[in-house]
Amino acid sequence: MGKTYVGRKGARELERDARPGMRVYYINEHSTQITAQFESRTYSTLVCTHKSRMFGWMFAHADQHGTAYSKKGTVTIESAVSSGGGVSTSPPPGLRDLASPEPDCRDEGHYGIRRGQEFRGALHRDDIKLMQEQADLAEDRAKADKNAGRRGWW
Repeated sequence: MGKTYVGRKGARELERDARPGMRVYYINEHSTQITAQFESRTYSTLVCTHKSRMFGWMFAHADQHGTAYSKKGTVTIESAVSSGGGVSTSPPPGLRDLASPEPDCRDEGHYGIRRGQEFRGALHRDDIKLMQEQADLAEDRAKADKNAGRRGWW
């Protein structure tokens, strides 16, 4: 388990312990109302890049492999420690890195087609005919809306 830095005292300790290439991790809180996000909590990585004369050690955001996005960081120690509720030198267990790919939705469902599987159900001509009629109806509605000026932005 890594060291955790919280509050003003934590910022002073991190200023003393920081060195170029050092990685620190902080936790992101996400809204659960967003349907595109799988988890409500993830973590992000900051990499120590250089020491500024005015602000002290500076950090830059990094990808899941720990490579910094910029050569000169723009995040100060005070903002890193105070904004996220603290930082740690080890990634939090059980959380996904925000920069890593999200889990595949095909692995989430109970009755859906999984990765590598094929649909083996029976498709009847009546079902195909019904789907084609619904597609034609939707296309006709879209054309009528566009001609009437209701879908000018579409």
